[in-house]
Amino acid sequence: MESNIYQVYEDEIQSLEEEIETLAREYENNQLESTLYSDEKILMPVKPFQRESHEEYEEPEFLPDLKAWFNSLESDLSFLMKFTGICPENCSRKTLEKTGNKAIQNYRLSGKCHSLPFDLEFQLLETQLEATIQKYILSGNYQPWSFSWNLTS
Repeated sequence: MESNIYQVYEDEIQSLEEEIETLAREYENNQLESTLYSDEKILMPVKPFQRESHEEYEEPEFLPDLKAWFNSLESDLSFLMKFTGICPENCSRKTLEKTGNKAIQNYRLSGKCHSLPFDLEFQLLETQLEATIQKYILSGNYQPWSFSWNLTS
């Protein structure tokens, strides 16, 4: 009887060790997939806003500061994407209602987090009283993979 109890424990330990090995391999694979995003792929959404170096145009006075600011934003975005694993692919905004001092906008963000797709949608209420602008999230919807849950304030 006592040997049966030990055997049950040994089987459970063996099962847990196998599960740990499987999860460790999956984690390593996910880490490899997330590092497959090159700087070029990360900065692809920004490319339409960059000019080709061979294009001729007159440089306005503020352009060097703007270029430095833009390069800083690019490097910050690249760092955040590598650090968090969140790679936004699409972002859209639609104004649902706009009155004198109030606007309601619907935002939709989709992308991948460590190669897993997600969709995030929320409504933002923006009110302006004199020089103060206040923003509130009215409702939200987050859809990772195939299930969803609602956020409401």
